Amino acid sequence: MDKLPKGLIDTHIIFRQLLKNGFQISRDGGNNLITGFNNLKTGVVIKRDSSDASVLKQILIDMEYEPVVKLLQNNNIMPDKIIDAGANIGLTTLYLKSIFPDAIVIALEPNKSTFLRMRNNFELNGCLNVISLNIGIWNSNAFLIPDNTFRDGQDWSFRLIESDSKSNQNIEVRSLESLLDEYKWDVVDFLKVDIEGAESKLFENKELVQNWLPRVKAIAIEIHDEFNCKDRILRILSEYQFQVEFCGELSVGVNQRLVKKS
Repeated sequence: MDKLPKGLIDTHIIFRQLLKNGFQISRDGGNNLITGFNNLKTGVVIKRDSSDASVLKQILIDMEYEPVVKLLQNNNIMPDKIIDAGANIGLTTLYLKSIFPDAIVIALEPNKSTFLRMRNNFELNGCLNVISLNIGIWNSNAFLIPDNTFRDGQDWSFRLIESDSKSNQNIEVRSLESLLDEYKWDVVDFLKVDIEGAESKLFENKELVQNWLPRVKAIAIEIHDEFNCKDRILRILSEYQFQVEFCGELSVGVNQRLVKKS
């Protein structure tokens, strides 16, 4: 097994755990359909030789966002409008929609193949009011190039970087301000940010966030330590009156200007 790709090894280990816990797994080429989730209509499709199984374990088995949902509820936040930035194969959106079924979600994933699996998972589960966009988030509207060298190089580590060279692989990125304006959202109730280091650009300075951060009621960010931006991001959140708590790898901020106290 040590000669197999890491993604395939991780998938094999997680599959054994899933089967022991009563999940059903069927194969279709390089993908697998996994069923048996209590809160999903059908199940999820994952790519076998990839990080998809690890994402599934993190979101739907280990329930990474369960304490985040409890924090939202404790602050009287029942999201109607959600942005899932770095949506991967859509599992966080599926989890949030199982709890807040009437919410409108904008799910953003810049990796084309991952995006297609994400969209397929939404269709499988009959998700309504989900807007799927094959783009990334940045501090401006631009086109960037993909970088597959971050961390383990698997799909969940896919990131975008700036480059002076022109490439037919250029991928569109948008600012949160332009996205909110396009969809005429005065407020986003919950913003999830897991964008493999691009959070450093998103929070590059206090001025760059002034047109979108005050419109966010709650935010959950996975801050990647390689980019030495954690202190800066937490300082900016504090300056914009976000009260921050930590849920595992996530930094979760609640905008004290926008929440209703019970």
